[in-house]
Amino acid sequence: MLAIIVKIMNAKLKSLLPHVIALGIFLIISISYFHPALDGYVIKSHDVNTYKGMSKELLDFRVENGQEALWTNSMFGGMPATQISVKQNKFAIVLHKVIQLGLPYPISVLWLYLLGFYILLLSLKVDFKLAIIGALAFGFSTYFFVIIQAGHITKTYAIAYMAPTLAGVIMAYRGKLLLGLGVFSLFLSLELYSNHIQITYYFIFVVLAIVISEMIRFTSGKEFRKFIKISAFLLLVSLLPILTSLGNLWGTIEYGPFTTRGKSELTNDKVNKTEGLDRDYATAWSYGTGESFSLMLPYVKGGGNVPLFMLHESAVSDQNLESLSGDMNGQMKNQVFNQVKNETSYWGNQSFTSGNDYVGIIIVFFALLSLLYVKDNLRWFLLGVIALSLMLAWGKNMMWFTNLFLDYVPGYNKFRTVSMALIIAELCFPILAVFFLSYLVKNREVVNQNINRFYIGSGVFLLFLITIAISPESFFNFFPKGQGQLTLDYLQQAQPDMSFEQQNSVMAFYNNEYYPFLEKVRVSIFQSNVFRGMAFFIISALIVLGYIKNKINTIVLSVVLGLLVLIDMWSINAGYLNATDYDADSRFWVEANDGDLPYDVFSGDETIYQLESKGYPVIEKEVAEKTAIAIEKSTDGISSREMAAIKYSVLNKYTNFRVFSVSNPFNESRTSYFYKSLGGYHGAKLKRYQELIDSCLSRNNQKVLDMLNAKYIVQYQNDPNTREQNNTLVQPRSSALGNAWFVDNIKIVDNSDQEIVALKEENGFNPSVTAIVDKRYENAMGELNLKNRDASATISMESYAPNHLTYNSNSKTNQVAIFSEIFYDLGWQAYIDGKPVDHFRTDYVLRGLTVPSGKHKIEFKYSLKSYSIASVVSPLAFLIMFVLFCFGVYKTFFNPETKEE
Repeated sequence: MLAIIVKIMNAKLKSLLPHVIALGIFLIISISYFHPALDGYVIKSHDVNTYKGMSKELLDFRVENGQEALWTNSMFGGMPATQISVKQNKFAIVLHKVIQLGLPYPISVLWLYLLGFYILLLSLKVDFKLAIIGALAFGFSTYFFVIIQAGHITKTYAIAYMAPTLAGVIMAYRGKLLLGLGVFSLFLSLELYSNHIQITYYFIFVVLAIVISEMIRFTSGKEFRKFIKISAFLLLVSLLPILTSLGNLWGTIEYGPFTTRGKSELTNDKVNKTEGLDRDYATAWSYGTGESFSLMLPYVKGGGNVPLFMLHESAVSDQNLESLSGDMNGQMKNQVFNQVKNETSYWGNQSFTSGNDYVGIIIVFFALLSLLYVKDNLRWFLLGVIALSLMLAWGKNMMWFTNLFLDYVPGYNKFRTVSMALIIAELCFPILAVFFLSYLVKNREVVNQNINRFYIGSGVFLLFLITIAISPESFFNFFPKGQGQLTLDYLQQAQPDMSFEQQNSVMAFYNNEYYPFLEKVRVSIFQSNVFRGMAFFIISALIVLGYIKNKINTIVLSVVLGLLVLIDMWSINAGYLNATDYDADSRFWVEANDGDLPYDVFSGDETIYQLESKGYPVIEKEVAEKTAIAIEKSTDGISSREMAAIKYSVLNKYTNFRVFSVSNPFNESRTSYFYKSLGGYHGAKLKRYQELIDSCLSRNNQKVLDMLNAKYIVQYQNDPNTREQNNTLVQPRSSALGNAWFVDNIKIVDNSDQEIVALKEENGFNPSVTAIVDKRYENAMGELNLKNRDASATISMESYAPNHLTYNSNSKTNQVAIFSEIFYDLGWQAYIDGKPVDHFRTDYVLRGLTVPSGKHKIEFKYSLKSYSIASVVSPLAFLIMFVLFCFGVYKTFFNPETKEE
């Protein structure tokens, strides 16, 4: 008996060996590419820094109180934390860390890219050697590295979990129902935990393509009832991962209608508006139709928005520029050469981009061959969703199609950056490519008998490459639309002091000399790009031909193609994110301590701290206590950034004023890191606040700044040498109205249009005297008589927490109090002396409350019913889902006698 058990175990271990080898390869590659992460470095990323700024108050509250605030006042005057930082699904957090093997970011995410796609290909019964190639192709898609460098962490994880989730669907339909249901539910829970709804939304299109393909397969085999049964199980099981992320999903659904992705109450600009985002905003990052060839040629439009000398060093070397300069004179050469080197590497029509969406010329070639050879109808559905992703990514470049989706496809108008739809193509191209390789390995003789398909496909592909290399200007533009020529109108605006003769001279230089030369440089980059791709294509085609003709075996085919794919993708990705330079001047890496504490404190910040902490002895006391604790825990003392984090966290805990930055205020979160800010950085801010920005804050409306309690205006200065921020100019504002005040008058208006117009300074708006209230809130105000207003009445804040505000009031008559806090319909409840009362919206975005005479304690408390319910439901759902997964694994691998449908 023991011998039988040992024999079975040895057989199991032997069958696992190929997968252990594959996982070992993935681990080695992941660590090799991102090895600085093991040396105490993290990615230097704008979006990571902005996240740390926007979430600082929430993190401080979590550490201090051991609970979630669910609301923050650190951005845009105040907003729900639903899409910023809310931790709820603790089981998913643990599972997420386990699957990552405890690896640091970004090693962890590359590992997940490779692991997840490998699982997907195994579900399609692909040989492990070929599955390794497919995993490398998917994992090294250039866009995935671009977003790592940009700091789009939730997006990277959502992308990583797409493939294994899809694997569960395929397993369920193709003979492994229990295992498929378990894998599907487990990875869908992690997909939803990643909390990037837009990626998940696009992923649904791929799932639908798989489901329709399977429906046709089952129907043709007269097994439609079986298809319905499996589909019903998948739908039922999908409820479990939805329940595990119920807090985030429910919170997002609740929050969505109130954000910039919801419907506006304003009636201006109706043509541009949808039920969600405005059309021009939703399509701002639209992929160009010509730019789509970057999927197979990485530098069709040059790359990302970095100077040419950083991404295309050889192309702008003096030697290469000299070869392109022709008869240009020496003085002009120096001027042109220096300027060209600093031109942006990207020449497409998007506002800017960090990089391209290259999936590999080898992969595109093999994907096309799969259409010629593979019999599985799934290939046509994968091709269909690739086409769909391109058409969606084109956005405003195919507006009739985009309008169809914006107006009629549920949820689509809630998302921006339509070019993100290309993640569908980046998922499907490697699947199609491996389809061909798998078919080739299983049917070498059949392929050889139909060798003309290979010759024709390869020939057409090569002819296309040769044609665009010889005459690139005939097929592609090398300047964004409207650029490439200096216009007189632009020059007169940029240099109004120039004489007419000088303007003509400058225009002649740029239009006749500079732009034509820049075009030559860009064409040379493009041609080098095509010739590079051609080399990889020819080598891979010859390797495949050698295999077809039985000159090499499967191992050689797999190893060589795997290396070709890796070299191709690795070399392109290194231009956007590499591990070769992580010293003090690294473009990509920074020491972990600097990454955790991203912002220096400047003299202007110290001025604000000193002014505000004067009246609060408790602040200095608590700062001293926390500093002492930090020093005791540290072996090297604490840095200025650590000191600043302590000081300003304590300051924010005991004070409640706002700061308005005039330095790009609505696209930065440095201010939010140190203070409660009127600006911030977020893609789903409250729509009413965005409308206040557009109509008032962006037009320097001082009265609106007063009502929002903007106590300081700051401006960040840059060092002229390093261009890094090195100081803060501070302007105190004595006119700020504070946390709460009583008004003399109420002005009732009919709608939001009238309400926001009434806030304009030229219309006499004075928030300290008059409150503007929409008539729908008249009942919430109750019966009022402000004629006998008590001039001696007082109201002041007693204590502050982001989710609990306390005030004391004292008046001889009934009053209307205005609070400089953002009104939000869901979650906030007002209390007077512990009893819940109605409050109302006033001044377009603020809170108002009718306060009875006498002394009273007023409170605003924030809580979400959805969060409370989810806190109970999510752990139970996760437990059921995990048991299902374990049962599926057991039935499949340890009790194989059980036959599944």
